[in-house]
Amino acid sequence: MQTQAKSPCLIALPCLLIFFYWSPLKAQIIVHDQTKTQQAFEELMPEQLANPASNRSLVKKQKLIDKNLKKGFSLASKEENNKAIAKYEKVLELDPINSNAYYNLALLYAKSDQTLKAINFVDKALTLVDDDNDNADASDLYLLKANCLSDMDEYKKALPFYEKSLSIDPGNLNAHYNLGYTYFQLGQWQDAIAHFDQYIKIGNDENEGEEKEEDSDYTAALSYTGQAYFQLKQYQKAIEHYDFAIQKNPEYRYFLLKVGSLKEMNRDPEVLVTFKQALTKHPKAAVLYHQRYQFHRDKNRLEEAYIDLKKAFALEPE
Repeated sequence: MQTQAKSPCLIALPCLLIFFYWSPLKAQIIVHDQTKTQQAFEELMPEQLANPASNRSLVKKQKLIDKNLKKGFSLASKEENNKAIAKYEKVLELDPINSNAYYNLALLYAKSDQTLKAINFVDKALTLVDDDNDNADASDLYLLKANCLSDMDEYKKALPFYEKSLSIDPGNLNAHYNLGYTYFQLGQWQDAIAHFDQYIKIGNDENEGEEKEEDSDYTAALSYTGQAYFQLKQYQKAIEHYDFAIQKNPEYRYFLLKVGSLKEMNRDPEVLVTFKQALTKHPKAAVLYHQRYQFHRDKNRLEEAYIDLKKAFALEPE
């Protein structure tokens, strides 16, 4: 997936942020599967159910289904995706309405960039689950379909499926993050901010008292929110979000994003302080020296510019 070039600030930095999150594999049979499986067997073999041998056969088949589900989950967890896919396909041979297998197949195909195939399996799974309120499985399925569309750069088509996911489960963190990212890609900055704020707030409430210093998901949301405020020319709010991101995870790109907002506000002394802080954390980051060289050059401080340019080339001669 490519990041759209919305402004010089956004394209000046290497795009290292995670774009969106896939929901995890489902380890167990999800809502309604057991009941629907039994109903399907009853419809297929009504005349045999009175026979104890037939009942034993059904139990044996269900155990085989469960075994393949668990084996598929284990293989997928070890990233042996082709073997996992084979196990889930075996499940569908035994139980053609197993929504768990459809969901996990969709997820595996989505992660392997076979997006259209993934959408096909999601659509089949959606026919098998109820989209009642609080049904987390249905919420995850709509989220997965939206992610697939987003992965194809079909952001507008993805929006209603993200919204459906959240209408079922308003606390779905991944849906808030991914919807925020989708609005970000569409340049709908206020909507992006609203959903990233929800992601941050819900995450804070759920993890109150826990450290987030190494949480890249959390800092990515802070960074995207800051960039959305930058697009709205609300530079101080952008800086506040970059500062929170730096506090949690002081990667050099967050310092550079902060520099961008400070420059827009002509706060030159703070620009230099921010560069110094960034270089204290990342003394071998050539990009920091090169960006500071450009800042000095633009201010006609040629001696300082030359020193930083030399340092940048010394760290990265090419």
